[in-house]
Amino acid sequence: MDSVIIKTLPESEIGIVVLALLILLLAALGGSKLAACFGMPKVTGEILGGLVIGPTILGGLFPEIYAFVFHYFASEGQVLSVFYWLGLILLMFTSGYEVDLNDLGSDSKIITWLISGATILPLAIGYFVSDCFFVQHYLGDAGNVPAFNIVFAIAAAVTSIPVISKIFLDLGLIKSRFAKIVLSAATMQDLFLWMLLSVAGSLIQNAEISPAGLALHVGVTLSMFAFAMVVVPKLCTLKFLEKTAIFSYDSIYFILCFLCICIGSYFGVNIMFSAFIAGLIFRRLRHHEAVAAQSKIKDLSLAFFTPVYFAIIGLRIHLTVDFNVMLFIVFLLTVSALELAGSITAMRLLKMDWLTSLNFGVAMNARGGPGIVLATVTYEMGIVNYSFFCVLILTTLITSTIAGWWLGFVSKKGRLMPE
Repeated sequence: MDSVIIKTLPESEIGIVVLALLILLLAALGGSKLAACFGMPKVTGEILGGLVIGPTILGGLFPEIYAFVFHYFASEGQVLSVFYWLGLILLMFTSGYEVDLNDLGSDSKIITWLISGATILPLAIGYFVSDCFFVQHYLGDAGNVPAFNIVFAIAAAVTSIPVISKIFLDLGLIKSRFAKIVLSAATMQDLFLWMLLSVAGSLIQNAEISPAGLALHVGVTLSMFAFAMVVVPKLCTLKFLEKTAIFSYDSIYFILCFLCICIGSYFGVNIMFSAFIAGLIFRRLRHHEAVAAQSKIKDLSLAFFTPVYFAIIGLRIHLTVDFNVMLFIVFLLTVSALELAGSITAMRLLKMDWLTSLNFGVAMNARGGPGIVLATVTYEMGIVNYSFFCVLILTTLITSTIAGWWLGFVSKKGRLMPE
């Protein structure tokens, strides 16, 4: 058997990669600071920073500079994609252990109704609307219509936990009853939607999958989730970690995260959901060593990998190529109307006033991080085309910004929600 030789890049190409990463990081951090000055979510600024240094602006104004930094050698895009995927993995991993599935409290009835309203109506109508009006414009290279319909339905219902959390933190509302209800509903909703996305991925891997095969895939995904939530935390006790103390706790968590992804990949569960499950596991390990390791991993992710990930998303957006403004407006209005209608209807059935119901609808319509992850992952899978990728990204930016402004306005008026 031939030996495997790892070929390294020449120093000149390594230097260009480092320069590209430096520019991506500076663009992301600068954009996030600027976005914060205007009351916008940081993730919006990070993506806009990437957009500025991408083909739309820098490439249009100074094509030689853009080509030198990001197209210096043939495989530069593949090298940067490694940082892109590491950023996605760490984003979903850290998002998983920020989620608390135990703190539903006395508002469980409201949370249940909000989940139902913000999920069922957008999913059901979105699935059929996509087949009637959008599939012929946005279908990806894989050519799988059922997978596209599922993704469109998810796009109509998805809510951003990271972005809405940041909005509540910035407004000083994170401990409010309203915030607890929205975050609990968004957590359970997104967990269900990630499972659906995993199903869409299985359709791409096997376009002729049978109903029995689809049911098996869902069962495997649910089993992996249940095993991760119930069994693994009991195995990974403090005594277990102490026995593996030949490694640092930080290293152990990275090992377990990558192991979870490998196991999920073997059983056909996509990387994003596997990383999210890994985060949920570590959320349940609450001894002080675990918390300290989680904090350091989160700091590393937020300092470098996550900003670079979002900047690369912005870098990939080329609004002068294959972008239909009218279709984008129709999509934005359609999915926003479905999310608002479902949330408001559910809250009105609980006898809440119109303004409070609207506030819940606007909060659940903030698509942010999960909307962006949905766009990038489904574009990579070939479920959606490049045009729909751009549409999903811009939709998340607009809905998240509107949510921040609106919730800030009503909270200042003291009309967010009756306590």
